Amino acid sequence: MKCNIFLFFLMVTLSISSCKDKSPLIMLVQNMQDKEIVFPQSLIPVHTEVDSLAVNINNTPRLIVYFSKDMCTVCNMEKIPEWDGIKSSFKKWNVIYILSFSEQESQKILDALYENCTNDDIIYLDKGDKFKEMNPFIGDNPLLHVFLIDSFNRIKIVGDPLYNEEVLKLYNDYYKKSVKME
Repeated sequence: MKCNIFLFFLMVTLSISSCKDKSPLIMLVQNMQDKEIVFPQSLIPVHTEVDSLAVNINNTPRLIVYFSKDMCTVCNMEKIPEWDGIKSSFKKWNVIYILSFSEQESQKILDALYENCTNDDIIYLDKGDKFKEMNPFIGDNPLLHVFLIDSFNRIKIVGDPLYNEEVLKLYNDYYKKSVKME
């Protein structure tokens, strides 16, 4: 009996101490896992060929890249061409860009769209920042503004594969598994 009580307290102590060791970023990522992303109806597609929220195309996973209005949206848009390599690696997935912006950036946004985006890019404008409002668990950290969702809009992977090799490996592994399941 004393042994069982000792083991119980040991497990509780280890679990509490392991929670303390986790970085705030890891805890935020874990908090986002399997959360459902809600797409506001107010999102405006940049290309009229894109149907109203092309988020369920072929019931495949989608990579969401969210550009917060708290960051320089125009600066972030200049990074869109960098995603071409990712898009070519994951051909069966759609990469969806959601651009939240302030009123002052409106004209700059339009100019940047013409300079940096192609007709193949799936881009939605979020004038009222409704995307973040409806998904408050995303938070303010731009490292957490890129994530993979499944066909049920649940987050499976969080992180930017452009800037983190380990995250890119996670995306690659998930992609290989999803292609095998087809």
